[in-house]
Parts: sequence; C-alpha cells; structure tokens
Amino acid sequence: FKRSIGYVPQDDIMHRTLTVRDNIEYSARIRLPGDWTEAEIQDHVDAALEVLELAHVQYTYIGDETTRGVSGGQRKRVNIGIEVVAAPVALFLDEPTSGLDATAALTVTQSLKKIAHAAGITIAMVVHQPRYEIWESLDEVLFLAPGGRTVFLGPQRAVGPYFTNELGETPSLRDNPADFYMDVISDKGGFCVDRWADYVRRNPDAARGSAADGAAPAAPEEQRKGSSFARHGGSADSADSLGRVALDQGVEVSLPQLTEALRLNGAYGDVELQARLLLDMYRERHAATDGKEAGSLQDLLVELGRVDRGSGFLRQLMHAHHRSVKQQINSSTSLAIELMTICAAGLLMGFASKFTFEGILNEPYTLLSPSSQVVTIPQSAMFVGMSVGLAAGPPGVNTFGRELVIYWREAAVGHSPLAYYIGKSWSMLYRILLCALHFTALYLIQCEQVVSSAELFLIALGIFWAVYGMASIVSAIIPIETASLVAVVVALIAPVFGGYVRNIPELLKKSTYAWWANEAFFTYATDDFQIYMVDKTAGVFYYTLDQTTRDLVMVFAIGLIYRFITYFLLVGLHREKQA
Repeated sequence: FKRSIGYVPQDDIMHRTLTVRDNIEYSARIRLPGDWTEAEIQDHVDAALEVLELAHVQYTYIGDETTRGVSGGQRKRVNIGIEVVAAPVALFLDEPTSGLDATAALTVTQSLKKIAHAAGITIAMVVHQPRYEIWESLDEVLFLAPGGRTVFLGPQRAVGPYFTNELGETPSLRDNPADFYMDVISDKGGFCVDRWADYVRRNPDAARGSAADGAAPAAPEEQRKGSSFARHGGSADSADSLGRVALDQGVEVSLPQLTEALRLNGAYGDVELQARLLLDMYRERHAATDGKEAGSLQDLLVELGRVDRGSGFLRQLMHAHHRSVKQQINSSTSLAIELMTICAAGLLMGFASKFTFEGILNEPYTLLSPSSQVVTIPQSAMFVGMSVGLAAGPPGVNTFGRELVIYWREAAVGHSPLAYYIGKSWSMLYRILLCALHFTALYLIQCEQVVSSAELFLIALGIFWAVYGMASIVSAIIPIETASLVAVVVALIAPVFGGYVRNIPELLKKSTYAWWANEAFFTYATDDFQIYMVDKTAGVFYYTLDQTTRDLVMVFAIGLIYRFITYFLLVGLHREKQA
C-alpha cells in the first residue's frame, strides 16, 4: 500500500550530487511496476519533468550550500517529482511552499494543480499563508484550529459564504482571504470549532464526512474509491460490465476497449495506464477465484493500492549500485582529496617504518646473538593500521551516514533495504581497491621492502575493508556531525590490539581485524630473517607463523561481520521513519 501513496516531506530530501533527472528517474525505476519497459519509464520521466517545468534543468546538479545548482523552487519541484513519477493513487505534501518566495510558491502550486488534473491524482497539502492566486487555485479546503479540530471542510468557493453567514466575518477587498480566515481562527478558535459542530448537526451532508465533534474529518467516500481514477460524473457500469462479463465468458478484453470505456465514464489523466492496471487487477482476481468472480470496478479501484508495484530485488540492487557509482564520479574532488590523504599517510608511514630485526641466532651461533630488536616489525604493522584508519575513517562514515534521511524516505515507500545496502556496499569496493593501491605504492617507495608489493596490498586492502565497515557502524549509531571524529579515534585505537602491546587479553586482541592483519604482516616481514629464531620471537607476541591465508580470511571476515551489524542497525534503528 505504501508504494501506492506519495508523501512529500517538508525538507528537500534528495541526493545533491546527482542531477534533477537522476533523482526523479531513480524513483521511477524503483517504484513503477517491474514489467515497464525502459522506453516507457523514460517517457514517463519526461512527462513528469515537463509537467513540473523542470525539463530545461533536468541535467543540472541539485547542488547545496557550497555547490551551485538549481534554485530553491526548482529543488522543491524535484522533491515533488520524486513522488509524482511513481504514479501514486494520492499525494500528500507537508508545506511544499515553505521557504519559497511568492513567485516560486505559486509555480509549485500551479504544477501541483496541473498534475492533479492531468494525472487524476488526489493531492492534499498543508500550506500556511498562501497568496491570493494560490488560494484561488485550491479545489477544497480544510481549516484546523489548535488541537487539530475542524473549523471548516468543503469547497474553496464555499468558504466565504460560510464565514459570512455562520461566523459573521467577511474579508475586505484589500484582504488576502486566506490570511483573513486564519486570523479569525487564531482569535476565535474555540468559537469557530463550536459553530462548525453546530453547522454539521444542522447540515449532516455539508461536512462530507466530517465528524460533528470537531475532530479531523474522515476521508470522503469518493476518495476511498480510488482517487487516481477520478470521474466527473456517471456510473462505472459500462467499464465494470466490460471487464467482468468479458472475463467471465472467457473473452480477452483489449486495452483500447477498456481505455475507451473508462473515458466514457469520465476518467482523465493517463487513462491508458489506468486501463492497463485495471486489466491486471481483473485477471488476478479472476484467477484467484477460479473464474467465479472478477470483482466490481469500484472494488478494484479500492484494491488498486495493492497492485504489485516496484522493481524486483535484483533490479533495485543494480539501480542502487549504479546510482552510488555515479555519486562518486560526480564527487571526484572528494575522492581526489581522499586519495591524496592516503598517499601522504603511505609516504609518512613508509618513512617511519624500520625493519631492522635482530633476534636470537639459530644454533650453533646462539651465544653470538646481538642485543635483540624484535619490536620493530610489530611496531611498523601497528603504524600501517593507524595510518589506514586515519585515512579511511571519515570516508567510511560518509558511505551511509550522509544519506540516512534519504534511505529512510526510500525505505518508507517500499525500497528494499537489503538491495539498497548491498548495492551501496558493492559500489564502495572500487573506492577501497583504489585506496589500497595508492597506499601500497607510496608506502613501498619509502620503506625497506621486506614485504612484497602483493603481500602489502592484500594486508592494506583487508584493513581498508575492515575500517570502512567499522566506520559504517559508527555512522549508523552516532550523529554525522561527530561520527567522523569517533570513527578516526576507534580506527586509531584498534591497531593497538594488534600485538605490539602485549598485556591485552588474547581473546580481546583476536576479536579485532588488527590482530590478524599484524600477524600476517609479521610472517611476511620475517621471511628474510631466517638466521634468527623467528618462531621464538613470534611466541613473545603470541603470533602463529605461516598462517597468512587464515589471517587474511579473518580480516575480511571481521569486515563482513561489521557490515552485517551495520545493516541490522540501519533497519532496526529509527523504524518509525522507515514505515
């Protein structure tokens, strides 16, 4: 059902690094029926852009406070377009004109009026202080007093006579009617509510379903019957008979036949789309009842909200992946800064790392052993982990932390959380690979190469993978304003558990990715020092030699566990915002 209803929040929740078309097209791909062809989706998006007067800026980036993009009014219309393009049965908007100048607010309202008449969608919006032209464009009005109590519900043209005859209040020619009526309600809220309740008792049909006790009105009957198939009059008998009788008799109803029948009954908007959805509903109902009942047209209109909408899991996953890749390409400056930071960290750590290793000589030279220097390799491994954590923590937070509100909005309308999460995580693998390559190359330029480039790359790749996963956990729990700092601190502390500090409980050390990465690093780095009793030195740090495959598997496994935790936090926290 939630895929059939559109809700436009007050805030403009969308990806600012994508274009106008990218944002609207993604919503269409995710929420329109899965059997739509690519051409149909593109035509539908084009129509939405045209009716919202966004076609001329469709390839412009949304932009933000620091990046030039579309105007505030255009961004508001993109916010509306994200919902409109899903072809909802009804559209609800929370203050769509807030924060806009009078001209932009009027443009938004005119676009909504055009959508309502062109697509046959029932549109309900909360609006404060509408200008005169906006007030005149409204079809029906609901005035509420403090506490959500009804003051008036009915056609806009009936507001003036009601306030004059029932409340004794009439605006002057210089007054904005909406402002005048709101001032009256603000000054005499209780009186207005009582008068409305009395008016409803005297005129039961006047409120069109409003409760007489002053509570917010129930939805009108015709709205419950399926507003996307609004009709100007007449009955649905001809279309109903055409659908039911033909199917009951085993006759295939053509799309043009049902389209024409709907038009004869006063349907407007995209009537062919309405007819196609109805045919699907008839066939499903007919099959479900073994041909005994196809259902009435009115019933099917109510059931329309249950039509199987939205693309399948794999398509959603691919769309989420492609969108995330496009975001990263569009944010190339951010990626370049991240890579430069990683290169600087690699150079610095490579310069600081020393691989002078002097342990106990093998027999028969044990008595000739020099003073031992066995901590340099574990120390260098710890430095590698710290530098990677310092560079990867903040971008790891941004993977999900910067778009949580967008995820909540999309999940609330039926986007699969798992498809989104896998697609997004998959797209970050390319970034992680790039980061590991740059770090490895710059690190090896400065340090003594006792570890091969392939070996160091695998270790760095595993650490980047794990740090990104750990930072994602932080971003799911902690507000984005402080999440980057916390992620860096945690990523700097984790390498301490890698074995260099020996008085930490073994179980605690082995629960971190740093332990397994450092153990692999120690094995690789000591291959050239076999004149010493390396196994004895390894025992000092509780390392096990020659288990590099297991070590690397554990690093990647722990990173995967971090991602499982992140996913469950995403879907488990703030569930009310995803419903």
